[in-house]
Amino acid sequence: TITAKDVLTPASVEVAKVVISWRSTPFSVSTGILFSTLHNKTFANTPVIVNGVPVLDSGGKTITQVTESDTVPSIVTPMIFFNYELPFFYRNDGRFGVLLSGGMGANLTAKTADYAGGVSFRYRDILFTPAVHFGRQNELTNGVAVGQRLGSSPPALPMAMHFTPKLAFAITYRIPLP
Repeated sequence: TITAKDVLTPASVEVAKVVISWRSTPFSVSTGILFSTLHNKTFANTPVIVNGVPVLDSGGKTITQVTESDTVPSIVTPMIFFNYELPFFYRNDGRFGVLLSGGMGANLTAKTADYAGGVSFRYRDILFTPAVHFGRQNELTNGVAVGQRLGSSPPALPMAMHFTPKLAFAITYRIPLP
C-alpha cells in the first residue's frame, strides 16, 4: 500500500495498492565439467621391439605393428546443460531440486562436440548430474586390428569415429537468468 501524508495535518491517505507476484521459470541453463568413462582411443604404427632391439625385415627396415593408446577419463568442458526443474520435487525454500538435463560440450581429448543427458540433483545453484555421455570414439576399420603386423612400409591406419554411449558425471553451475 502506498500512502501519502498531509504536511499540515497528521492524516494519511491511501494513494495506491501494488501487488507483487514472484514468478519463476522451471527452465535454466548451467555450465561446468563432465567426466566420462569413454575411452579416447588413438592408434599408431609402432616398431616391433624384441629384447630391446627393433625387428628388421630382409631389407633392413623396421617392422611395425598396430598399437592402441587410451585416455580415460574423457573430460568434456565447457559443458552446457539445458535444464527443466521437475515441479513435484521442488521445495519452497529453493535450496534443493531435481531436474532433467541435456546438453553438449567440447571433448578436449578427442577434439569433438559431445552430448550428454541425465537427471540432475540441485543444491542451491550447483547441479550434480549422473549422465549418459554420447561421445565419438575412434575404431579401426577394414579388418585392421591392434597387434597386427603391417610390415616395414605400413599404410595409413583406416579409422572411423562412431558415437558411443558411456556413463558420466557432471558438476555444473546454474547461470542466473532474469
